[in-house]
Amino acid sequence: MQIGINTYGLSKYMIKDFNGTLEQLKRTGISSIEPMVIFAENEKSEEALQAYQEAEKMQMTGGAWPKWMAGEKIQAVRDAGLQIRSVHMYGPGWKQPLLDQAVVFAKEQKILYYVLSLNESSIEKVKEEIPGILEAAKVLKENGVELLIHNHETELQDDQGTCVLEVLLEEIPELRLELDVGWVKYAGKNCSEIMRKYKDRVRMIHFKDISEGASPKNRNACFTAIGEGCIPLAEIIKESKDMKLDEFGYVIDQDHSSGDMMRDICVGVRNITGCSKASKD
Repeated sequence: MQIGINTYGLSKYMIKDFNGTLEQLKRTGISSIEPMVIFAENEKSEEALQAYQEAEKMQMTGGAWPKWMAGEKIQAVRDAGLQIRSVHMYGPGWKQPLLDQAVVFAKEQKILYYVLSLNESSIEKVKEEIPGILEAAKVLKENGVELLIHNHETELQDDQGTCVLEVLLEEIPELRLELDVGWVKYAGKNCSEIMRKYKDRVRMIHFKDISEGASPKNRNACFTAIGEGCIPLAEIIKESKDMKLDEFGYVIDQDHSSGDMMRDICVGVRNITGCSKASKD
């Protein structure tokens, strides 16, 4: 299994030295990049500008690219010898008329998966979006692209005897899952149980690790290198062997780091690789 990385936590590095960061990631054993693309109805509109300015405030523009510049960035990543198979939709790219843009973009850039992140715990609010997500998943599937939902802890919080993630996957058959095991652990849920429950729906696993005692009070300071926190890494790797993952289906999502980010990524790659080899023995 190849190991990729999401660009969220890498933005400040990619802003400072885009090509140098790509080379450094390759040296650690990373083989693919999962960026965010900003879709807007009019790329010069107030909406597009606002989205980009929001990304700037969050120091995310190194890894969150407006559609008009994303093609050039994607080509640079591939020229550096790294793959891009999945893209996070930053903004309402799954809604019409932006959905048509997203279909064209996926074909032009050979994108296999779009990833949607709602970060919402209310089933009532999410149900308002389900018809649109259902339509987007169908349209994308017809065009050779799968729509994945990426969970935070919010989608796993109890609501009305169930949770947002369960409702989405029950009501949208075409929807697939990018399972973030770090947020599963943060939510106090059992990673192995959720992996077994949705094993045919998961296409990618987002790896992040958290320290013991992680809570909303220390949410942005609880992240550690994968394998050095409290996620059951060996169990997760073992369970993943029975899943229909993409060949680049292991993706490190190091949002923040309590130490050196690049050091933690290197340790994470080593620990994932070690557990993966051990599970074959």
